[in-house]
Amino acid sequence: LSLSWFGFSVNYNMAICARLFGGLINSNFSVSKAYLGDITDSTNRARAFSFLGMMVGFGNIFGPLIGGLLSNPTEVFPTIFPAGSIFDVYPYFLPTLLATILSFFSLLFTIFFLPETIHLQKLKQQQASQQRIAEQQVELKELRQAKIIEMNNQNNEQIMNERAIDALSTSLKNLHSFQKLKEENDITEDYN
Repeated sequence: LSLSWFGFSVNYNMAICARLFGGLINSNFSVSKAYLGDITDSTNRARAFSFLGMMVGFGNIFGPLIGGLLSNPTEVFPTIFPAGSIFDVYPYFLPTLLATILSFFSLLFTIFFLPETIHLQKLKQQQASQQRIAEQQVELKELRQAKIIEMNNQNNEQIMNERAIDALSTSLKNLHSFQKLKEENDITEDYN
């Protein structure tokens, strides 16, 4: 809309007002950045944003070139655009008409073919929460295994202590039995 108005400008003030209006209603760049942020992740975000910057650079180079070639079409292409036509009265209408048509097709493409990213955000949030849950489950499993190992070590230590006590007790009993036998043998030798 503002591009066509700019093409119909007949003086400098009208052209400035058209560009000002276009600047107020044009938020494509910020929307493009937001969309790229939604559809990319940390592995490919830098590359996608570099392409966005590259396209802006191409637009800044080729836009004025095409606009300059298409301006004053009645002088440049007199057989296609005869004198006295709308393009003679408004010499900058053809490049702005082309830009308007391209913008209109971009709008149609966006409406009908560009997928919504809200479900992508929800999917990313679900994946992030599932990953956190999986990480917490792994941590719990590791803690359980560590606790089981600790308990096994304690049980093994307790079993070893019990065995050592049993072995010591058995040794003491054997020693005590041996001492009794020795005493009995000593007593019997005394009687003999």
